[in-house]
Amino acid sequence: MSLALLGFWFLVGICPDWWPRWPRRWPPPPPPPDPWWLTIVSGIGGIIGGWAFSTAFGPGPDGVTAAYAFTTFAGALTGGIVLGGLAKTFGGRAG
Repeated sequence: MSLALLGFWFLVGICPDWWPRWPRRWPPPPPPPDPWWLTIVSGIGGIIGGWAFSTAFGPGPDGVTAAYAFTTFAGALTGGIVLGGLAKTFGGRAG
C-alpha cells in the first residue's frame, strides 16, 4: 500500500464535509464552522473505508493501477461519510 493511496483516501474522506447543506434558503445563513477534529475524523474514515474496500476486493491482476485506485473512491467516500456522521452525532454537532 502506497502513501499516495493513503493520502488519496484521506482527501476523499473529508469531501463529505465540504458539500453544501440542502435545502437552501435565500439568503443562506452563514454555516457555523466545523471543528478541526471533525475534518481529521472524516479523513481517517476515508482511509479506513479505502483500506476496507481494497482488502475486500483486492487489486486486479495488473496490481495497483490508476483505475483500481479510483474504484477505491467509493469505499473511501463511504468511510468518510459514516465516520464523519458518527462523529457529528456523538460529538454534539448533529444536524
